[in-house]
Formats: sequence, structure tokens, C-alpha cells
Amino acid sequence: MSLLPSNLLLPWLIVPYGEGYFRGRGTIHNKTAGFFSLSNRQLYKVKIQELANHRICGSCRGGWLVTVNSGGEIQVLHPFSKSVIKLPPVTQLPGVVGSYCTMIRNLVYKVKKKQLIYTISSKRMREIYIDKAVMSRTTGVVMVIHGFDRKLAFCRIGDKNKKWISVKGAIAGKFNDITLYNGDFYAVKDNGNVYVVSGLGVLLRPFVKLVIRETTNYSYYKKYLVEAKGELFLIMRVRGYPMEAENLDAELTVSFIIKKIDFNGPEWVHVDNFDEDCAVFVGCNDSFTRLTSDVPECKGNCIYFTDDCLGNNLEGFVDKPFGDVGVWDLTADVVERFYPSSDIKPPPVWFATN
Repeated sequence: MSLLPSNLLLPWLIVPYGEGYFRGRGTIHNKTAGFFSLSNRQLYKVKIQELANHRICGSCRGGWLVTVNSGGEIQVLHPFSKSVIKLPPVTQLPGVVGSYCTMIRNLVYKVKKKQLIYTISSKRMREIYIDKAVMSRTTGVVMVIHGFDRKLAFCRIGDKNKKWISVKGAIAGKFNDITLYNGDFYAVKDNGNVYVVSGLGVLLRPFVKLVIRETTNYSYYKKYLVEAKGELFLIMRVRGYPMEAENLDAELTVSFIIKKIDFNGPEWVHVDNFDEDCAVFVGCNDSFTRLTSDVPECKGNCIYFTDDCLGNNLEGFVDKPFGDVGVWDLTADVVERFYPSSDIKPPPVWFATN
């Protein structure tokens, strides 16, 4: 276990470093992170002081991480250059109407949901209020899924307003995933409907526009959007549930359902396989693909996944490990659990520099 090798083209898995963290609780990191290599299955130690006491809520293209701490600070961090970009804090997110310290100096937030005001501890806000973040390197826009209803909001790096702006047109929220495709943000809801965010130009009046409806409506499947070889795919994660409580395979990924958007319709095209040289990576990260010709350590026609099904884990801080990590081979229709531990806290996150 040593410093990370110089070859960073291969995707890495950010995991906790040290035995104590595998038995811990919650989602925050300390100043030492582990980078797990897919090529040699070794864990490398990397000191990242800027990551201490932060939760990773986004792993973006270019090797940037979006993190949040219990003090409400949100930042974009590059773990190797140590560059840090401060974003507007949690108090500037839509729905947050105030904050205060209790008599014992605990930070508490006041959050509005419909017509009611709820008080949420700072630790719980860190865990649940930002579901996922994705950044565009070309425009400096950071888009987040946030709040109890999982709506969309964004900020632009360097913006003098220093606040998060709601994306209009999708009042109900319930977004599952966001990604970048052809320079635009695309988002998918629980029901599988896919939207594109428009209006992110000079006037900053963003709104969502429906691209295509999903008629099957597998609302209980976790959904991802990913670009592969210039086309946009919807990936639905199928998890196994127990017949009895003692079933050790409960809530583990068993397969994926894949569809491609044909924008000429638009219409859905069912997909049985990716190309033999295409590996897909999904989870808390901005979903991405790699060609096995570029990274032969990866296996083609496979989906590599991490455990980002956080809802039940975070609600009330249930002490449950984030161990649903593996790779699904589409050709063989089997799942391989390649990480040596099934008890991981904080949850693992994919990291890629390009």
C-alpha cells in the first residue's frame, strides 16, 4: 500500500482507508482516502486534507469531486492538484429557509416542504439534502439533485450571486440521475421519463423539457443515464430482494435493464449488449464509459457499479454497510463482487481523470 501509480487513465474506486472505517457509520471521509485499482486489486493510500469530514456527493469528469460537510460548506475538489473551488453553501439551496445553533451549539437547518417547515440537523442535511452533483468543465455549471423531493438546482462557478438557482418545469421532482450529453444536462426521473435542461445561457432561466416518456415505469429500479459512443442510454438497476429476512442476497444488484434513446422519434430501443470493447461505470459518479482498447484492465460489455442506493441507509442513519459493489457481465449474465469487503462506510465512489 503506497502512493497512487502515475497511470490514472484507468478508473479508480475511492474507498475508506484503514480498518476502523470499514466498521464505521455514515458517509464522511477522513484526510486519508484509499484508491482501489481494478488492474491489480491493490489499495493505495492518498492523503487529501481537503476531503476530511466531507461527504462525496459527486464525482465528475476531469477528476473533480463535489463534497459537502456538516457545516454546510460545498466545494469542488481535485484530489491530486489540491485545487478547491468554493460553491454556494447549503443555506443557499432552494427550500432551505434558515439555520441556527441550539443551546448546545448544534447547527440546525429550517427546510420548507410544501407548506410545512422542518428542522434538520446539520449532519442529516449533509447526508440527504444533496443526492447527486454533476459539473460541466466547459461552462462551469454545477447541477445537483437536491431536497426531499429530489428537484434540480444549479450554480455557476464564479457567479457573483453565490446562490443555487432552481430549474423550473418539474415541480414534482423525483429525479434519479443527471449526466452531460452533447454539452447539455439530461435528467431521468423515478418513472424513467428523460428530460433535458434548457435555458442555461446568458439569461440563466433554466427549465426542463421532456425528451421521452418511459412507458414501462419501473419506478422501483434505480436509474442512470450514460453516453456511450455518441448515443444516450437509460440503465435501470435490478436488485434482489429476500423471500425471508435471513437471505444474505437482500438488496444486491443482480442485473440491469438497458434502453437506448433514438432521437429521430424519439423512441426507445431495447439493448441486450454494449459493444465488446465498452465498459460502463455507474454510481454516485457522473456515469461514463471506457474502451477496453484504451484500458485493457477493464472488461468489455460490462457494467461496473457502486452502492449508491442510499435512501434506506441514510434515513435515520440506519447502520447498514454500502457493500453492493461489483461488475455485471452482460454476455454471461453474472455479477462478480470484485471488492474484498462487503462492509464499506463511507460508500465507494468511481473516480476518473478524463
